[in-house]
Parts: sequence; structure tokens; C-alpha cells
Amino acid sequence: KDWKDGQPCILVTGGVHGYETSGVQGAILFLKEFSAPYLDKINLVVAPCVSPWAYEHIQRWQADLQDPNRSFNPDRSTPESQALMDYLQQKLLLGVDSSGGWTCHLDLHETTNTDETEFMPAKHAKAGLAYSGETIPDGFYLV
Repeated sequence: KDWKDGQPCILVTGGVHGYETSGVQGAILFLKEFSAPYLDKINLVVAPCVSPWAYEHIQRWQADLQDPNRSFNPDRSTPESQALMDYLQQKLLLGVDSSGGWTCHLDLHETTNTDETEFMPAKHAKAGLAYSGETIPDGFYLV
């Protein structure tokens, strides 16, 4: 689609954590079924699967155990997060939005039973802490 200066710039990301598959599927469904009415009103970028390796392997982290959600920082990025940051920076530098930024970023996430059984124990172990458990409700959410 043609980008128009002055329109709101919206970013939608999914699959930052590969095991959060509903974000990937939700972003794709939005593009296929629901985005058309908005395309003449907004500039839209959808990155439905930020972490393809983790998605294909149903893992939270990358193959090198980096958390891509904690890697949107130029000083400690993963290849996937750096590629997305470079692309988004290029869009802004090319004058997509003369106001100088993104209007909204919808980051699609979910919680699953593996947050309780795998992620939180691993996170605590990495920090050298004991994990005693907690209740993490399953669900889909936006960040």
C-alpha cells in the first residue's frame, strides 16, 4: 500500500515469544479479514512472527536462549529484533510520518501453562533464585 504522510502509523507485532502462537495467528487473521477498512486511514506495519525459529519450535526463547522481547535495544539485540528495529527506523527516516513517530504499537502476547511450568522456573534458575510457584492465568493480551 502507499504510505501517506500525516496519517497515524500503527505497528502490530506477534510471535515475539514463539510459544505464544495466538499472536501470530491473530496478526495474520487481522491482515486477511479485518484490516481493509483501515488501510486508507492509517499507515500499517504488521510483523506477524517476530521470532520464526521460536515459533516453529514452540519455544519462548531463540535457539541461543535469548529472549527477543528483552532485546529491542540496540546494545543487546537478537538478529530478529535488530532486523525489525532497522526496518522500522528506515520507515521513519523515509518520511513515512512527518510527526516523527509511531502512533500505536500493539504487541500480541498470551500466557499459557508453560509460563508456570517452564518459563518462570527457568527465569528464577538463571538468576540463581528458588522458584516456589505462582498462579498465572491463561489468556491473550495486548502490550
